[in-house]
Amino acid sequence: MTTIAIKNMSVQDKLALMEELWSSFDDKESLDSPHWHNDVLEARMQSIKEGTAEYISLESLRNDT
Repeated sequence: MTTIAIKNMSVQDKLALMEELWSSFDDKESLDSPHWHNDVLEARMQSIKEGTAEYISLESLRNDT
């Protein structure tokens, strides 16, 4: 399947494809996130605890891309 074929799929078909791909992993427990993911999450949790976290709306996020 090519990228062009995927781009031409409906949203429902894309979601179904993603579900199929995810279910194809035999051992989801062995899918470890990279170590830096945990570092980022810890830093974000710390900023929330300190009250220094900055939040933006979903609309603002979408406009930044």
